[in-house]
Parts: sequence; structure tokens; C-alpha cells
Amino acid sequence: MTGMRLLVILLFLAGCAVPSAQPAPRQADGTVVSGCAMRVRDTFEPGLSGRAVAVGPIAFVTFGVHEPRAPREGALGNFKVQIQLDADQKATVKLATAAAALLFDRSVLRDDNAYLLTEGAAQVRFETCPGTTTTFVGAVITTGPTEIPVDVTAGGETRRIQLSART
Repeated sequence: MTGMRLLVILLFLAGCAVPSAQPAPRQADGTVVSGCAMRVRDTFEPGLSGRAVAVGPIAFVTFGVHEPRAPREGALGNFKVQIQLDADQKATVKLATAAAALLFDRSVLRDDNAYLLTEGAAQVRFETCPGTTTTFVGAVITTGPTEIPVDVTAGGETRRIQLSART
């Protein structure tokens, strides 16, 4: 792993902003498109695969809840999520609740970890880098619940799962 990739992962997991990140594209319906430019690495960090929840070609690993580190009116807690998508696949993750938002746009990251629900999205489409498994790092901004229902569409099928903050 290159030093820069490790730094990006560590900064994100610590809730820090990644400097000069370009905004993730958004479709007309507000769906964030997290493609190759939003990639963090090829595969999960060693040791994480064993606790992943897989739905076809996409797998999720969640982490604990992080509270804002600085006052910001309306700021909410969040829990980090790593998503690994098999090579040459696409998948969509859509919230099944209004009590949360998905944050997979690096241009929105903040040093103080103080996010508003409106800074996330209700739906994210993940697309791999050509020919390789791709891992994305993001978060679920939450109004309080630590179990968030999401509908995952991959390989022509949709399945509801719970993303749960790791305690």
C-alpha cells in the first residue's frame, strides 16, 4: 500500500478531511456516484473481511459511532463504513429510512466530524475501477439509530440489510 493511500484511510477513519477532494458526481435524482475517483484501495484492510456482510458482489464493514468533535448547529453522529465491490460490477445502496444519510463524497469531509444530514445522500451508486476490486470508505450520518436499513441492488437483485454501528 502506498503511503498516500494509508494516509487517506487513516484520516477518513479518524473523521478528518482529505484536502482538495473533487466532489463526487450526482445524478439528477440526487444519487451520488462513487466511482474509481472515490476509490481508497483495492480490497479491505487485512483482518476486516471476516466481519464483512456481503450481498452478491458488494460487501460492507461497519465501525463504531463517532460524535462531532466541535460544536455545529444540527451536527449529528455517524459511523464509518467500508464498501468493497467486486471487479467490473456496479451496485446501488439506498436508505430505507429518513433518519440517516450516506456520506461517500470526499469533498464534504470535515476535520471536526460534524455533519448535517443534508450533507449526505439517500442513495449512492458504486462503480469499480476497470478490471479490479474496489474499496470505498464513507459513513452513515445518523439522527440517533445505530442500525440503519438499506436496500442494496447488485447483479439485478435488490436485498434489504441492516448496517449496524460496531460497538
